[in-house]
Amino acid sequence: MTTLARQRWRMLGEVLLSKNLDLSSEHEDISVMRFKTYGLYVRSLLSSHDQDDGTWCQIEFPSIEDNHSNILSLDIRLCSSKIDYADLMGFNNTGNTCIWPSEEVLAFYCLKEKQIFENKSVCELGGGMTCLAGLALARSISLNELVATDGNEKSIANLNAILKAKSNENNWLCPIESQVLIWSRQLNDPKLKERFDFIISADCFFFEDLHHDLCHTIYYMLKDSAQQINKSYSSDLHYPILVILRKLPAKMKLSRHKFIRRILNYYRTHFNIEYPFIILIDGTFAFEALQWKIQIDEQLKAYLETDQIICSTTLCAIRETELLGGVAFGAMLILKQYEIVKCDHYPSISAEKCFQQVLIKDNTKKYFLASQSLSLREYSHDRRPDLPTMLITHNAINLERPSLNTRSIVEQTKKERLGVSKHDSNILKKIKHELNLDENEDNVTKKKKKKHGINPLSVKKKTKKKSINNNNNNTVVKKKRRRTRQIRMSSHLKEHLKELQKTFSIKEFFHEKKI
Repeated sequence: MTTLARQRWRMLGEVLLSKNLDLSSEHEDISVMRFKTYGLYVRSLLSSHDQDDGTWCQIEFPSIEDNHSNILSLDIRLCSSKIDYADLMGFNNTGNTCIWPSEEVLAFYCLKEKQIFENKSVCELGGGMTCLAGLALARSISLNELVATDGNEKSIANLNAILKAKSNENNWLCPIESQVLIWSRQLNDPKLKERFDFIISADCFFFEDLHHDLCHTIYYMLKDSAQQINKSYSSDLHYPILVILRKLPAKMKLSRHKFIRRILNYYRTHFNIEYPFIILIDGTFAFEALQWKIQIDEQLKAYLETDQIICSTTLCAIRETELLGGVAFGAMLILKQYEIVKCDHYPSISAEKCFQQVLIKDNTKKYFLASQSLSLREYSHDRRPDLPTMLITHNAINLERPSLNTRSIVEQTKKERLGVSKHDSNILKKIKHELNLDENEDNVTKKKKKKHGINPLSVKKKTKKKSINNNNNNTVVKKKRRRTRQIRMSSHLKEHLKELQKTFSIKEFFHEKKI
């Protein structure tokens, strides 16, 4: 354990013994929170009731254009600084410790860009004990609605106290609803589905284990073409980061369903696959679905866009998961819910060999093979190319494209349907023979192509001929005339050179040198 870790554990022990969150100057050096505020608002304490353990304070956001005026003034309540062991063992309590700098930045951004939120449905995720950004919007501009959420019941209780305060009760410009909301990939609340135009959150990507749950919750609650705004700050550099996630429009969501319909129609037209769809599931598929928390029945109905689905398996597949023990216990419980396809194997064999024999045993029965085993899917592509296969990738069930063997069989059947059969070709030959058309076929002469002249564009340019002198019988070649460049000089230089030529001769100079 490092010295910094020891100091933090010592600080936690001191806080638990004193049951108070007030930190000394010694604790500030080892605390994760490097600074308390960006200075975007002014906070002043208010007098609180004797029975109230919390601390009431007034938040004032100054205007950007005019320092003397304020955008808004808001009375909020901070949770009690006392801390118990139950707070550490329960749900995440970071939102009840203080107003984090990321909340401050998000509230300031929302006030600065408040026009985009006008008459819109807004939800704040993980708002903590104050939901500062959401309340700031509800006080400054008229929204369609505001839903403030957090996963901690203590935070929602503190938020309800702020909403019911006399100084705030009649000053909200929109209806406000507060509720406990836990992020989950299995979120299924019809009241929240595609309800909001904007979702705002402050520093909610801190825990990596909850990323999938948070993204699913955001996508589930946003309307089409809506936005999610998250404000956070880097723990190393201490600067704010703005993350805006835009939900894809409905046309983009339909692209995946169009791909599925295209593949299903392909198998229907060429291999006569009809309803109900019988899905043959093995232990590997059930195990992968359990890892990603996928409900196979519901996902298949939504993915294939039909309720006529029969999930089935074999006794060998169930027996295989039982032999694996606790690792595949959840997959075994999933397989036991499905219909059993008779395989007549006693004693039981591996699920892969069992599925191979089941697929070959009855060629007329149409299955959908659902397996994570690559060898089993390749076996199906080779021996039963008429069956579609599926697997789980990227946290979703995906239908595989038709294999090369499947496509080649489809192309052969097309040629057989469109081409002339042997019986028809024999009849055509007899008719040609009776009408003496087959003799004329051999005598048909092909037209010969005529010789064309030279392409004028490809002819080279004419070369100049050498001139011949008949008197001397010698060939005289005309030499090219060399052009000399004229050196331009100014008039005063020319006059100076003329004077030098009178007094000085170059020939005489060189003649003297030779002597």
